[in-house]
Amino acid sequence: MNEKIQRKLGKLESPVRLAELAPHICLDMLGLTPAKVFCDMGAGTGLFSFAASPRAAQVYSLELDADLLTYMQEKAAALGITNMHVVQGEENSLPLPAASCHAVLLCTVLHELEHPQQTLEQIRAVLRPGGTLGIIEFHKKATPVGPPEAVRVAEEDVKAQVQAAGFTLQHSRHLGENFYFLVFGV
Repeated sequence: MNEKIQRKLGKLESPVRLAELAPHICLDMLGLTPAKVFCDMGAGTGLFSFAASPRAAQVYSLELDADLLTYMQEKAAALGITNMHVVQGEENSLPLPAASCHAVLLCTVLHELEHPQQTLEQIRAVLRPGGTLGIIEFHKKATPVGPPEAVRVAEEDVKAQVQAAGFTLQHSRHLGENFYFLVFGV
């Protein structure tokens, strides 16, 4: 494993971050069941993808970083996971068929998007009727981890932006001192 991946794992999968993000609780809130298809957009090291693979019919792990794609592919193969599809993602084009997913998750991704409204429209297109969109972001305040406060998006601003794209807020939850989690339906 290269040094870059080791640093990413240390940061993205630290015990404190894992405890705060609570992947199984978040996946429950998204309504994930063994008959459903899940998309982890901006999957990073695959934290949510690997948590979802035993509890979903299919998992799509979209990521831009080639090293992280390779890491997820190799880990999935080593674990014998056959329902996880690691896909080169693009911000402005989701490489998935229309109405192919029951749930999509953006974990600390929204604040990085150059064209969030366009991405939300594309997510809406890949979600099936009754599907859910989960967004995890950093609180817009100084916290021990995360990007500078200036690039963070306040919870109320995310709600307004996503609702303007045609989604309906279903749940909201604070995930420790660093993150909030919003679940929207279509």
